[in-house]
Amino acid sequence: MLNFVETESKGNQSILFIHGIGASSWMWWQQEPAFSDYQLVLVDLPGHGKSRSTPWTGLADATDLIAHQVIGNRSVHVVGISLGGHVALELAKRYPKKLLVHS
Repeated sequence: MLNFVETESKGNQSILFIHGIGASSWMWWQQEPAFSDYQLVLVDLPGHGKSRSTPWTGLADATDLIAHQVIGNRSVHVVGISLGGHVALELAKRYPKKLLVHS
């Protein structure tokens, strides 16, 4: 199971923030006030933060866990840094319908 927290939904779109290696969802604390009009979803990757009991077994597995446990049936914008950027790219490749994209 992955640990994640969500801010209150105010009827606007959701933004999923995925942290880098060696960090966890705490690294996004400054984004909460900056994006207060959106629902923020802050996830701890496998092996990190409060998800440390879920082992990191690879990029594909982490992506699947996020797609099914965290995103579910909704669509989200995704922000990722470092390892989180790789997960975000994998989400775009494997689950494009779950992502909101601006052109």
